[in-house]
Amino acid sequence: NFIKGLLFPNTKGYRTSPTLLGFTARHLFGPELLSANARRREFFVDAWRSAPQVWSHLQKTQWTDLMTSLPDNLLVKADRLLMASSLEGRVPFLDHRIVEFGMSLPDQLKVQGKQGKVFLKQWAENLIPKEHLYAKKRGFHVPVGEWLQGEYRKRLCELLPQHRSVREWFRPAGVEKLLSSYGSRGAKSRMVWAMLQFAVWYELFIEGDGSRPDSRTDPFDLIA
Repeated sequence: NFIKGLLFPNTKGYRTSPTLLGFTARHLFGPELLSANARRREFFVDAWRSAPQVWSHLQKTQWTDLMTSLPDNLLVKADRLLMASSLEGRVPFLDHRIVEFGMSLPDQLKVQGKQGKVFLKQWAENLIPKEHLYAKKRGFHVPVGEWLQGEYRKRLCELLPQHRSVREWFRPAGVEKLLSSYGSRGAKSRMVWAMLQFAVWYELFIEGDGSRPDSRTDPFDLIA
């Protein structure tokens, strides 16, 4: 954290992880996106600084998550997916009493070495097999890069660089280079997926009137 603090002053080492590195962003984003990208950390840094100064590094990190990634990313996605499917969801760990209790625990009951959720796992040892509790964490991988291969990749390379939204907000040469180099996994494939979603959104809400397309509509037909 000390070394990170030298590299990222004013936050004592707190960092954000962008989808793209600065070098790629400079070659891909147009002027307005580059300007916005330069301010991408401000929201997170403001949340970090709003935490009490006497808190530990871990407490401040938890607080920043509570103020940013949870309400603006993870929870809103879960809510939209549940409501779109007419399902009722429950988030018991977000009860304010549990949050307050969890935040008040000493750091050693939260993280020990590379093991997180220490208190919760110790509490659950009599309920859940240890091989599940202490298994290596596995993320929810969405194989977007694997989807965008073969014929889909060919159509992407034909349609995306020419779409009006991409030409307005990105650098065409950078887009073509990205499309020629992305693989089945990694940040580049996620960026290609995001650009496809942006082009579809632009077609529906900027060029169109926001009407919902038929659920069977091919997204590539929307940007053709």
